[in-house]
Amino acid sequence: MLKNTTLTAVEEYFRLLSLEASENLDEFWDHIIGRHEQKAYEFEELLSSASKENQRKVYPIKNQDLAFSLDVAKMVADFYLAYCKWVSDAPFQPKRILDVGCDNGILTCFYAFLYPEAQVVGIDRTKEGIRCARELAKTLGLTNISFRQLDYREVDQYFNSHSFDMITSVRVFHEILSTNPAPIYWSVEDFLNTAPLSSDYKYLEVIRQLLTEDGVYLSTERLETSAALGQWANMLEATNLFVTWDRSSFIEFHETGATKKSPIVVATKSPTAISTIEGLKMLYLRNVDFEQFGSYSSGVAEILFHQLAPKRLVKGTLIVFEDHWYQVRYEIWTTDTFILVYGCGNMGYRKLEILPLLEMEQAYSTLAELANEYAEEGILTHYTTNSEREASLQAT
Repeated sequence: MLKNTTLTAVEEYFRLLSLEASENLDEFWDHIIGRHEQKAYEFEELLSSASKENQRKVYPIKNQDLAFSLDVAKMVADFYLAYCKWVSDAPFQPKRILDVGCDNGILTCFYAFLYPEAQVVGIDRTKEGIRCARELAKTLGLTNISFRQLDYREVDQYFNSHSFDMITSVRVFHEILSTNPAPIYWSVEDFLNTAPLSSDYKYLEVIRQLLTEDGVYLSTERLETSAALGQWANMLEATNLFVTWDRSSFIEFHETGATKKSPIVVATKSPTAISTIEGLKMLYLRNVDFEQFGSYSSGVAEILFHQLAPKRLVKGTLIVFEDHWYQVRYEIWTTDTFILVYGCGNMGYRKLEILPLLEMEQAYSTLAELANEYAEEGILTHYTTNSEREASLQAT
């Protein structure tokens, strides 16, 4: 199937939508309040509410009409842009595409625009989202696309097996399955070996059922840590969908000024010999230009920390925050060639500083600075041996 390559398809598509990302929250709210005052205030009130009832109203309110829905999309437009660029650059040539949880159709219509010879179907459970999606497709003059108001749990009743050679889901399954975007864990490997799968993971079997034998499932879910991403890969594998780690990637973007990073997971029906933990290492370290010294964060920090072995503990501090389950530890370790200052939280925070062996004074200074930042917010426990370290964790 041919791709649309005028300008670049991505640039042309976003120009047609007049969709540009807001640089910060003030700019976002000023814009939508200026254009949709009453709707904007109603939407802002829902976003600030923690009640489940109000959260369920977010999508219907956001999608009251297409103009308001597109303006609200400015909050995540840079995410959409990064995602669409990645898809456009990928060597996919689909003939039949299913977009699960299509919302207002921004991404679904992009698939139809990018692949004009493909047939694209978007499904969503909300009538407001489907109405906006249909209006957007009509506005863009797309004739190779259709939308259905449909709950995902009923999708296999409406489509035959092997109906699609590409299925996509973008920030959808955290609302369908009991997934946790930021699980509690200290070690991703230990977590993946012991954590149970979501009890709802079998809903993913529908993806496999609808996918052709040579098809691809493209998911970009809210997976904020390496543990969450690894658990998602294990859930896919449990339904005989296998991550192709060499084709999966990360996209970087901002949401109203906050820098973020999200995995794009490519899965197929073809089994792989690569374990989830090895796949995570491949993915996180793929574009890392490892130097002798420097700073690393997130999954990269944890993977490098465990690979730099053998190592010896010099000193550590565990901080247990009062009236909260969050804990963080800051430690100094040495190898034969490096000093490692490692920060590790039980909800995914990771930070690694690699220093020369002669910089122990700097290491102690960094450790003290990090620990003192939270000294008044939690209980501090200091340790200098591995046994003391384990005892401090077991005590909490």
